[in-house]
Amino acid sequence: MSAAPKPAVVLLHASGSSARQWDALAQALEPCFQVHAVDLLGHGRQPGRPGATVHDEAALVQPLLQAAGAVHLVGHSYGGAVAMHLAAAQPARVLSLAVYEPVLFSLLAEHEPWSPAAREAFALAEAMRGLVGAGEA
Repeated sequence: MSAAPKPAVVLLHASGSSARQWDALAQALEPCFQVHAVDLLGHGRQPGRPGATVHDEAALVQPLLQAAGAVHLVGHSYGGAVAMHLAAAQPARVLSLAVYEPVLFSLLAEHEPWSPAAREAFALAEAMRGLVGAGEA
């Protein structure tokens, strides 16, 4: 009689990091879970893709969802936004969702576009676009 498969955990990192962000947590979880720390586009071993969206990032996780049937999702910052996108798109495949500091500026744009927080976020995004456009990535 074979042992039941371990439940799967998918770890999604912040935009300034890579899957290595999760090394210590992955090591702690491995006795009880199948751990999948995913490199998002342009991070770690994953090539970049100009114009990539949260949907494109979520596509990286789709094979893990299909293979496991359902997973526990953990995301930090941008990885939290990707995790929330996956949970909203495929709730039956998400056993639990843990996010911290999820980056969802679109919610500000949708619900409070003139608030100080929204104006600050949009001004920062515009400044970053200008810097990247000037070759100051």
